[in-house]
Amino acid sequence: MSSPYGGEASGSRSSASAETDTASVRIRPMGGLRVVGEVDVAVHQKWSDMLTLLAGEGGDIHLDMSELTFIDGRATAELVELARTLPAGRTITLCRPPRVMLRVMNVMWSQAPLPVRVLS
Repeated sequence: MSSPYGGEASGSRSSASAETDTASVRIRPMGGLRVVGEVDVAVHQKWSDMLTLLAGEGGDIHLDMSELTFIDGRATAELVELARTLPAGRTITLCRPPRVMLRVMNVMWSQAPLPVRVLS
């Protein structure tokens, strides 16, 4: 199945000023977020806080998900909601996201294109 979420990355880098470490996920703001481990109920609030922080900074949002092993439906929905509410011209770039997350995004939110780019 092909996903509507694809393309090349461009634009500015975000420079979030917070850092979060928990047992199941490590999020490092370094020109965006590098997400390592699992995003599940144990870290939903921190995930939401980091997305809010990035959204408030302006510019494009870059998420390195190459070491993300699991993201649940609620966290995926928060990411989609962020994409829906971004001002025109801003995008979210997902670097190597889990395929299952892309399938969920494609099935649940395929009716309206989102400003999301995927780098494999």
